Parts: sequence; structure tokens; C-alpha cells
Amino acid sequence: MLIPPRHPGIFPPATFVARVDAPAESHLFAIRDTIRSVDADVPVFSVKTMQQRLNELFAHPRFYRFIIWTFTGFALLLILIGTYGLLSYTVARRTGEIGIRIALGATRSNVGRMVLGEAFLTVCVGIIGGAPLIFWIKRLAGSLMGSAPGSLTAPIALGALAILAVALVAAYIPARRAMRVNPMVALRYE
Repeated sequence: MLIPPRHPGIFPPATFVARVDAPAESHLFAIRDTIRSVDADVPVFSVKTMQQRLNELFAHPRFYRFIIWTFTGFALLLILIGTYGLLSYTVARRTGEIGIRIALGATRSNVGRMVLGEAFLTVCVGIIGGAPLIFWIKRLAGSLMGSAPGSLTAPIALGALAILAVALVAAYIPARRAMRVNPMVALRYE
């Protein structure tokens, strides 16, 4: 509970804290009335329980964490869908080539490794290409906000590993489809 001074600017607002045995909400009005009975001219405001103050204090970080995790989930979902779509399209376009490779003696596991390797290479190029942008954005955010987190190495590395893992999971289905290509059907496909 904050009690401002009679003459603003001379003294900072006073804070009054009361400890009660019963639920604190039931005593808020009694505490306010007690202060007013001592001096009716003192305005009393921001009468809250300690739990309400703690909830206000931690509400914003909790909300920000929720927003960050939501956008992270959407980003990983977009990576999953994009990688799957790109590799499915690539495998469909290369059906003839994959059929010829299998007809000439490539094993199905070699074909699967080829598709997963191309997905891995594509994602690594994207991560390496985007890393300088991340550090530039960190510097920009630091100049706008006055300070930015000191070290972003661990979160960036964790994010890169998450992106790589999601992309490889998305590449698994097109790689399996490529491994199942029948060489005779693929050769007639062209």
C-alpha cells in the first residue's frame, strides 16, 4: 500500500506493509480504513496483497515467454512445412534420375542418404547465411533498447540445432519416398 506525502516532491511516497494471519484480501479494506482514521487527508492508493504484487511483477515476463515460445513454434512449423514441400517437389522432379541411379546399382540407403544429405546441406547454408543477420539484429536491438543480452552464443547454437533437427525430420518422408522408387516405373515416367 503506497501512501504519498502531503507535499509531493519533498518526500517519496511511503509504503505500508501489514502481515495478517487470515486471507489478506479480507483485511485490505480494514487497513485502508485504519490509515484514514489516523489522517483522513492522506490519500491511500495501490492497496494490494503481496500475491497480487508478485503476479503483476511476473505477469509480463510470463507473457513474453509465452509469445516467444509461440513464435518459435510457428517458425519451426514453417521450417517443417517448407523443407518437406521443397524436398517432396525435388524428389518428384528427380524420380527419373533416382530410378536410373537404382537401376545402375545404387542401394536404397544410398538414395536416402543422398536426399537427407542435400537437405542437411541446404539447411546448413541457410543457417550460416543467417548467422551474421542475427548478430546485426542483436547490435541494432542493443542500440535501440540501451542494452541487449550479453552472450547469444548458446541460444543461437541451440536454435540452429533445433532448425537442423526439424529440417531433417521433415526430409525423412521425401527420403523414404525416394528410397521406394521402382526403377522400371521411374524409367517409364520420362
